[in-house]
Amino acid sequence: MTPLNDHAAHTFGALGGVPADTFRLHMKVHGFHWNVSGARFRVLHQMFEEPYNEPWQALDPIAERIRLLGQTAPGSLAPMAALVVTGRAADPAIADLLTRRTASHERTAWMLRALPIDEASAP
Repeated sequence: MTPLNDHAAHTFGALGGVPADTFRLHMKVHGFHWNVSGARFRVLHQMFEEPYNEPWQALDPIAERIRLLGQTAPGSLAPMAALVVTGRAADPAIADLLTRRTASHERTAWMLRALPIDEASAP
């Protein structure tokens, strides 16, 4: 890991827990995809594909941005979870990334809350 200049440190701090939140969302939805059962199995199993693939595909650009800032991209959940938001994004690329991730996470959460899934079958 290289020392950060002030701009990169501020930008990296603004990125915060986005990688961990995105990975957690991916795993949570993937858990539903893997464990769905019952009469609506096929429909729900297919419906969960886009919501678990989208966060997974978003992780690569996040990791690349971390590398561009001179940092090591976290390779497991523990270092991802250790990242915390320390400020607002002054960097337009990070601000855009945060806006897109937040909108995606909110949309996925809304879709999942709208599903009448039996509590006993939830992962």
